[in-house]
Amino acid sequence: MKEIQITTKSALHWHKRKMPANWDLNIYRGCSHRCAYCFARYSHSYLEDDAFFENVYVKTNIIENLKRELSSKKWQREAVNIGGVTDVYQKAEEKYKLVPQVIETLVRYKTPFYLITKSDLIQRDLDIIIAASKIVDIIVGTSICTFNKTLSSKLEPGATEPEKRLSFLRTLSQNNVHTTVLMMPGIPYITDTSSNIEEIFRRCKHAHIENIIPGLLNLKGNTKKIFLDFIRIEFPEYYKDIANLFKGSYLSRSYGERFRQTCMSLRKKYQFYNVYQEIPPPKIPAQLKLPF
Repeated sequence: MKEIQITTKSALHWHKRKMPANWDLNIYRGCSHRCAYCFARYSHSYLEDDAFFENVYVKTNIIENLKRELSSKKWQREAVNIGGVTDVYQKAEEKYKLVPQVIETLVRYKTPFYLITKSDLIQRDLDIIIAASKIVDIIVGTSICTFNKTLSSKLEPGATEPEKRLSFLRTLSQNNVHTTVLMMPGIPYITDTSSNIEEIFRRCKHAHIENIIPGLLNLKGNTKKIFLDFIRIEFPEYYKDIANLFKGSYLSRSYGERFRQTCMSLRKKYQFYNVYQEIPPPKIPAQLKLPF
């Protein structure tokens, strides 16, 4: 992938719907994970179909912008979602090392945050995250739609294998950092089977993950054509059935309800009680130092 350095006017972006916070912070534009189901494509419709995976734009002035925005008297220390539409621990982060600076800045201004990643590059910063969690509230998560390595390598060719994702969450959980797994996307005929869903619940329980948030595949904008083309090539036996299910961008309510009932039953069986994980209001920070 080609890395292109850019400057931007702001670091934080507000949106109405909590996903999981109203404020997003994206260090990069574009992503090297190349997930076949990537929802971020439609949010970058101004790019060509595969440009989101071909070029990574590095926001070189993001720390400067973030400090300015968080130091404003208007800032209410609301939770920030690090990496709303692109993984901050993708390959470019090995070189630019911007995530530790972002965490340091958020902690300095007593701002809680979510951090979701599919990359075990996060292990580089585990000490920083653990220390930061003692000062501000943090939830760290990953998305897992299957533990089948062959299937995962097709759906998420650039991401760390699911077992390793669960491993870094286990380490964080053992150090009292709040953890969550986004069990998504549920893909009809492929990852939405009862056996696949139960395996995720079972493994997450054994790893002491606090919460699981399920979600079904959606195919907004140009994502639909790209994903269905992928299914036609990689899973031709399911192509017609999946295409028929997606008359629009979403699966039917009845389909969604069946998926929800399966997940709720397993949530009860494995004693996952939180349906959605909210970061509480900022706590008064202790006088601790981060290992930067």
